[in-house]
Amino acid sequence: MGALAGEIEAPGGLAQLARLLTEAGCDAGLRRSAHHDGGRVLRIAGWVDELLIETGGSSACLVSGDDDDVERLAEAARRLSVTLARHALRHRLEVYDADHDLAAYCHYGWPLGSA
Repeated sequence: MGALAGEIEAPGGLAQLARLLTEAGCDAGLRRSAHHDGGRVLRIAGWVDELLIETGGSSACLVSGDDDDVERLAEAARRLSVTLARHALRHRLEVYDADHDLAAYCHYGWPLGSA
């Protein structure tokens, strides 16, 4: 089992991300968030068991995901990172294995260890 966590600085919010991901051929859909009052969530289907991008009030979008296969999750993080980097969107995506060890780190303008 693996987990993905990260942040995306998206000035255009989830609507911009949904458009960019859809144009890149992703199955991405927006809906209301069950976690944040008034927030929305962007679900990316077909890559891993679950991959969500949420916003709740800050300018940064939060990324979360999980899958039984850590390599498949790392590949999803790489695909998402490439799409975001093409549009110069600063982001970081961390993939952890079942032992909570860092298995992959993808970013644009956000080196490991920086805030």
